[in-house]
Amino acid sequence: MLKYLIISKNEKIFKIAHDGDGVLFPSHIPVLNEANKRLSDYLNLEINFSPKDLNRYDALYYLTLGLTNNHELAEEINSLWFTPNVLARSPFNEAMVEVFKRCQKLSHTSQCIITTRPPECRRSTQDQLEQQFPDVNWQRNLHIRSEKNKQIHGEDYKIGQLKLRRINIINEDHSLTVSRILKEVPLCRINYFNQPSNADDLDLKHAQLRVDPSDTETIYNRTLEARENFLSK
Repeated sequence: MLKYLIISKNEKIFKIAHDGDGVLFPSHIPVLNEANKRLSDYLNLEINFSPKDLNRYDALYYLTLGLTNNHELAEEINSLWFTPNVLARSPFNEAMVEVFKRCQKLSHTSQCIITTRPPECRRSTQDQLEQQFPDVNWQRNLHIRSEKNKQIHGEDYKIGQLKLRRINIINEDHSLTVSRILKEVPLCRINYFNQPSNADDLDLKHAQLRVDPSDTETIYNRTLEARENFLSK
């Protein structure tokens, strides 16, 4: 399979973006494992938080604070979401691996990853992607903040990338990001992945975009529909 696609200036290309954590990577698995281990060691008793406990994006901070009353430890545990050697243990969402591979076979279509991970996660993230999808140029198609722009908030970076790259559809799990896309990038379609962290999002517009992260067929068929609509215009 070719690594590079030569595109004429007038050729229409349907552009797909995938979020990293919560979409392509169920990163809550290594994060929870590490958090439970550290808290069990600290308290000298077994702690076993589950994905259902992650009912908000900063849940680990408040769960840790409630157990220990230690703000410094709570910040340390919550920072596991941005720790390279922890995130590197993330497995792949097999449903999304299948969607990605199917989309690779589509003509007039490109794919990329846009993640809010910090710059220090680039190497480990790229290594994972290269192992799973070795025929993709991830130096070009993995978009993550660099040291030069690491002060930009992750969500601001993602919205900027969607605009810059004129993304047509994104697979996303963060409720605030979904709200911003609907407002700031209205032509970009969204597959909104259900996660415990967004279960309390009752927005009716968001509800219409929701999809089960393991539902390969729905994710792929929605992507196909958006592609056909785009290419037919």
